[in-house]
Amino acid sequence: MRGIIPLFIIAVFFIASCNSADNNDTDIAPTAASIPEQLKDQIKKYPDSILLRETLIQNYRDSGDYNDAIAEAKITITKDSLNGVLWEHLFWLYYENQDTANAVTSLEKAISLNADPQYYITLGSVYAQSKNAKALTVADKLLTDSTDYEKESLFIKGLYYSTIGENERAIPFFDKSLEVDYTYLDAYREEAICLYNMGKYEAAIKKLQKATSVKSDYTIAYYWIGRCYEKLNNKKDAIANYQSAVQIDPDYDDAKDALKSIGN
Repeated sequence: MRGIIPLFIIAVFFIASCNSADNNDTDIAPTAASIPEQLKDQIKKYPDSILLRETLIQNYRDSGDYNDAIAEAKITITKDSLNGVLWEHLFWLYYENQDTANAVTSLEKAISLNADPQYYITLGSVYAQSKNAKALTVADKLLTDSTDYEKESLFIKGLYYSTIGENERAIPFFDKSLEVDYTYLDAYREEAICLYNMGKYEAAIKKLQKATSVKSDYTIAYYWIGRCYEKLNNKKDAIANYQSAVQIDPDYDDAKDALKSIGN
């Protein structure tokens, strides 16, 4: 749950076509500020177009205007209230806007309409990160419904216990998850964080290095390796790993901040 999943398809060419049809006498491209207004105009012409509304929501989201995005998403849902995907979209908007309560309510509604296992995986992870014991119930349901989601079920349980501070209890679940799928990067990361919190920095480094052997450009692993080396007073290797993280992702602010801090 560290990354954000893109929510909607942006109909760029559709917007351009609509704009061209209404403005045959000009070649001027629309500015970013004018796009929402143009979309609103198109929605007035085609009020039942879910695609146009989702494109407007995406535009608001990209601009960080979550209140407008959420308001428009609610209007869109009134057009098709039994569409679980729309409720999932609303979940992500609330979640990104750090409104966990409404996010959970939206995803629970999506599940009531469409019992997609991916919805349960997301819900279980959110419950776990919120220290909500319902995470364990969701994890059990995933495993009961299908063995295809065993690694996710185990991961959710581990995440719940680590979030409530029971790191030793969490680690076996992450280990079992990795036994099911040794490429499951989230399990490597979360187990390493548990080990870090327990002061077992060398063990955490070994776990993270296994993750980088699976995915050599796994940025967050290098960042946490750097943090472990800092705790071990190994400034040289800490800097090297922070630098690796920044080289892979120049926008990785945590790693950049760590480099600045360690240099002082």
